[in-house]
Amino acid sequence: MKSALMEELSWFDVQEYLKSDDLIILPIGSIEQHGPHLPLATDSINVLYLATQAATACGVLVAPVLKTGVSFNHYDFPGTLSVQPESLTSLIVDVVKSLIHHGFKKIILLNGHGGNNSAIETAAIKLKIDFTKQIIGVLHSWLLCQESVDVLESPIRYHADEGETSRMLVSAGALVNMDRAKLEIPQSKSGLFNFDITEVFNQVVFCGLPRTQTVTKSGIFGDASIASAEKGQALFKEMIENFIKEINRLKAVELEDYIEG
Repeated sequence: MKSALMEELSWFDVQEYLKSDDLIILPIGSIEQHGPHLPLATDSINVLYLATQAATACGVLVAPVLKTGVSFNHYDFPGTLSVQPESLTSLIVDVVKSLIHHGFKKIILLNGHGGNNSAIETAAIKLKIDFTKQIIGVLHSWLLCQESVDVLESPIRYHADEGETSRMLVSAGALVNMDRAKLEIPQSKSGLFNFDITEVFNQVVFCGLPRTQTVTKSGIFGDASIASAEKGQALFKEMIENFIKEINRLKAVELEDYIEG
């Protein structure tokens, strides 16, 4: 293949691919504020970079990235776009139905934005009800990053932060304005949100995402100023390697065995 990106291929190329493989990755991102130093498409850029690197190594295809996600909490910042969760769910379902129609049987929904979680998981459930002879997998991209996070120094790792900025310096460094990168520690007036990395995923009662502008004026959660391409390379290296393992594991599954299970 000339490219791992399906949109860069002809229908003939896709037809030829389907003669030997049936797996495709569908990246899903967002268009939302990422501080004054990162582009609005940060999530979409990073998730597409991850998908493309892993897909190229495995010889599989990447469907066009779905760029607009569920981002209402960032609405106060110009340029942020958002859709209703139901709209994103419907779009994912329709896109995957198209892929299945053409013969793809193993689809990985690769999520690059936390606000999309519920919509993507709902789409997967709806698809699995209607399509019992295909594998629909959901992968939240941050789960691929376990050990390499040790390169990060800030205890606040949430959004437009050290890690996300570091990865953008690798995936699209020309779009990063490090002169605007800064440290901002989010403050929750209600006390319902704790952004420390040791606490953010351990809150017993989840009250939804706070309106961003109420907890950070710049849109940065953490210390973007200490980001570096070296840190980004370490993060992406582990994420890509782990994603390759998941792709190969899924490629090896016989559909008959999956259906019987």
